[in-house]
Amino acid sequence: MNFYIFSPFKRYLQKSRYIRVLYNNLKMIYLYCRYYSFFGRNNGKRIIFRVDGRLHHGGLADRFAGIITAYALSKIYNVEFKLDYRYPFYLTDFLSPNTYNWIISDDEISYNLFFVDVAVRLGDLQYYKYLKIKKETHLYANFKILNDINVWFGTNYTYKQLFEELFSVNFQLKLKISLIRKEIEGQYIGVVFRFQQLLGDLKEGNYPILDDVEQSVLIKKCKAAISQIMNIHKGDSVLVTSDSRKFLDTLIGIEKVYTIPGRIVHMDFTKDAENGIYEKSFIDFFVLGESMKIYNIIGEGLIKSGFPMISAWVHDKPFERIDINLLLRNTK
Repeated sequence: MNFYIFSPFKRYLQKSRYIRVLYNNLKMIYLYCRYYSFFGRNNGKRIIFRVDGRLHHGGLADRFAGIITAYALSKIYNVEFKLDYRYPFYLTDFLSPNTYNWIISDDEISYNLFFVDVAVRLGDLQYYKYLKIKKETHLYANFKILNDINVWFGTNYTYKQLFEELFSVNFQLKLKISLIRKEIEGQYIGVVFRFQQLLGDLKEGNYPILDDVEQSVLIKKCKAAISQIMNIHKGDSVLVTSDSRKFLDTLIGIEKVYTIPGRIVHMDFTKDAENGIYEKSFIDFFVLGESMKIYNIIGEGLIKSGFPMISAWVHDKPFERIDINLLLRNTK
């Protein structure tokens, strides 16, 4: 079921929590009707965070944010936490449990309507206030609300702490991260551009694409923004990550500016690629996290990205989101 038929109402949905709850409830009814029955065992109370391809889950950072939030809630409610991450790859291909075992197989999951609650909380910033764990709860969520949870429940969890409890990087991925890191000269600053579909080289929903002239103007501005970041952090290298391969390719050969090779895809819209394609998102996430500071450049159609923010929080690094026009104004 393609819920992006509602995309013209996206901005309104983001502003109205009541409409968003209705939207999520429609998804929940769809899941109940499609996948659940009167058969299956009673597993008691627990949270299973699901990334199963039955709904749109967001990109890697959105998924990590949802997982970390769900894990925090399992601690607060003192129930078991499991992670059913199978779309469009199995998370265990890249990450393993660290100090907490979140692995679960499909035959351990109940689909009995009497014993399971399905909770679709995508885009809901306040669901932690009314979420009840009375049964095996299959949770779909993706927002970055750990700080709000800490305030509401009086806890002090951090993204870094919870991420490290959950995940250990697999050997092959760790080796590739190390090789990329060795190619970068000295300490470096991370700079992230989120074009969505502006440059026309990434499939992601029904978002606008600029014409050739507009693309050229925007790319020129983005390269000027990188130069200004380098002026601010004199002597440091710059690692640039982006959702546009077209843009990254224009940076090849610029002194002390580094990019990470590989094809770029959005995980919700590319379901049949090889694991090596999805691996790039993990490499970007972890190499970016070793930056001294991470910037997300916005404005001129560039949108706010959760990817650099979650990477910064998980790695306990400074993060700043800055408008490209304000940044370039300071060069004059």
